[in-house]
Amino acid sequence: MRVESRAVLISMVTFSIMKSTATMRNTLIGLESSSSFFLNRFKTVKVAASVVPFAKSLTTAYLHCNEGSVRHRGRVSETRKVQNRSIMNFGAPHLNKERSALSLSASSPLQNDIKDIPFMDWTYHDFTMTINGRAVTTNSHSDVMCPSTGKLIAKCPVATRQQLDEAVKGALKAQTHWKQTSYDYRREIMNQMSDILQQNSVELGTLLSLENGKPLAEAIREAGARTAASLLGFSSMTIPTPEILTDDKNVRVEVHRRPYGVVGCIIPWNFPLHTLFQKIAPAIYAGNACIVKPSSHTPLSTLRAMELLREITPPGLIQTLAGGSDIGTEICLHKDISKISFTGSTAVGLKVAANSLPTLKRLHLELGGNDAAIVLDDIDNIQETAQGLAKAAFANSGQVCHALKRLYVHESIFDEMCMALAKECEKYKVGHSLEEGVTHGPLTTKEQLEYVRELVNEAVEEGGAKIICGGKLPPITGMIQEGGYYYEPTILAIIQEGIHRIVDEEQFGPVLPVLSFKDPIDAINLANASPMGLTSSVWTRDEDLGYELASRLDCGTAYVNQMSSSHGTTSSVNWPSQGYKMTGMGCNRGLMGLLEFTQPQTVNRRKI
Repeated sequence: MRVESRAVLISMVTFSIMKSTATMRNTLIGLESSSSFFLNRFKTVKVAASVVPFAKSLTTAYLHCNEGSVRHRGRVSETRKVQNRSIMNFGAPHLNKERSALSLSASSPLQNDIKDIPFMDWTYHDFTMTINGRAVTTNSHSDVMCPSTGKLIAKCPVATRQQLDEAVKGALKAQTHWKQTSYDYRREIMNQMSDILQQNSVELGTLLSLENGKPLAEAIREAGARTAASLLGFSSMTIPTPEILTDDKNVRVEVHRRPYGVVGCIIPWNFPLHTLFQKIAPAIYAGNACIVKPSSHTPLSTLRAMELLREITPPGLIQTLAGGSDIGTEICLHKDISKISFTGSTAVGLKVAANSLPTLKRLHLELGGNDAAIVLDDIDNIQETAQGLAKAAFANSGQVCHALKRLYVHESIFDEMCMALAKECEKYKVGHSLEEGVTHGPLTTKEQLEYVRELVNEAVEEGGAKIICGGKLPPITGMIQEGGYYYEPTILAIIQEGIHRIVDEEQFGPVLPVLSFKDPIDAINLANASPMGLTSSVWTRDEDLGYELASRLDCGTAYVNQMSSSHGTTSSVNWPSQGYKMTGMGCNRGLMGLLEFTQPQTVNRRKI
């Protein structure tokens, strides 16, 4: 059946199901009498005037987000039993058995194609942690809020120290067996994990969009294609072990790569699932077991993903514990956890390092970035350059470690560039993460919104900065509600010299301060003045000059005429990424990123 025909069929069935709440409930009862869990989840439903576009749009978004990785064979829905619960899986695809590397490139940014989506009431789902392959909960729970509304999504269990001890004990036991398995066996498990995540990417993406605030299409892409890219990418690599250093008539010297044992993975709130599997994939492929702690702001998609993966992962291999900073501290202090992989702010990273010091844990820290771009006066097309810069600055509402945070523009084109950037911002639609056509959702936390507003207000009132566009909350239209953590994409012209917090600190929001320079060397020095060094870029018509200037930037990744996400591209799992200075320790992605989760052992054998 053709995709178009399937979409029409899905639309017709969805429309018939959703004409009224009573009809929907009766139809679902007809589908499966035991689907009370799903009915409860849809206890609150807004029936739109026209729901026909919903399923077609959902199919379109799904196919777009997973293009190149799956082939859709079109089922309206599939009700599956998972630990005696029924869940609805919107149009989950059958996957090709032949797996190949995923292409995550797109010629234009993904936009929400979803229309009239029903509200999924996750307050009726008992989210559980995963310990030794079992569903575990606690008496203590925390609230998880929706940044699009400022209202409660669901309750999340809070792990205890006793549960952490149980999880570490189980992980140690699982790892002693896992490290003896072959790479082929690990690869097959990871392939199965990839299949399940892609099959459930719509459900996971919807949940991620609700708790994180990113547009639904981007969230589905993160839950499906991006997680699969990490699992399939790392499992396709070859760990060079043993590496033979010397082999003569007297001696043979080899270097073997051994796993650490149990790795603590502490996950941020801006890309919960993407970051989760960028840590889990290399860790388990190298032979480790993992203790996972998601951010307390966005724990639900991680818990749900681990619920789905329980049936295929060996018990104890991946343990998931939710909670706040207390359980994170306990993970860092635990004597039987050998390594910590943390992604988050530099301030919290320093605390992680301090708490890990008493047991001399090995550290893998991906911390903040205050990334700079330098635009020379010889660029051919200012508007086209502005388009790339705006994408680099405002992807995920600026909540990206390697997003553009500071822009240095030659004084001769400064005013024109500011206006070109403002023109790009006019193309964006800020709104509820599930709303059709939204390109930029709210900030993920209320605290981050207040911090961004504080920095902008201080720059204007005390630093003489000029707001070119944005600088305020968007109007209450469409699905935008009072209480959501919204902020318009903002271009801020820094006119006066001096110290500006909006320039010197990582704002981590939809704000781009723009400064002018005369000499490119001065711009290089300003870019390097930051204590952070994740990525930076140079934009010029002269590629050789751009290359030469980029080589002077003190950062882990230097770009010429692009930045990550600036042209709809996503960094490949094969490209290493690392930070300089206060940006962190260790490497992400690539073979070097995989080797971060191994420790070398030299075997020196004398020949007799």
